Amino acid sequence: MTDFPTDWWNEFEQLGEEEVRKRPSHSSAYTRTDGVPVDPLHQQATLAQCKGEAATTQVQIGNSMYGALEHKQKEDTIISACMARNGYIQQQQ
Repeated sequence: MTDFPTDWWNEFEQLGEEEVRKRPSHSSAYTRTDGVPVDPLHQQATLAQCKGEAATTQVQIGNSMYGALEHKQKEDTIISACMARNGYIQQQQ
């Protein structure tokens, strides 16, 4: 614990752990494919792993003025595929 609690910690203390865990988490852009609640730390670790995979994958792009955009789109596709392999899909808005 810290000497400087944040707003979320104050809310947690007031409501209690059980009540807070019942609430849906709006902080994650991903949901589990198997319906299991998202563990934020596991999801962040998986996302970091997938971003690393995307960064180290050689992406072939042409020499057009849209090269950076094409690279970003392909990198996002690699991240999405990696997350799906690990049981996460992006939530529908």
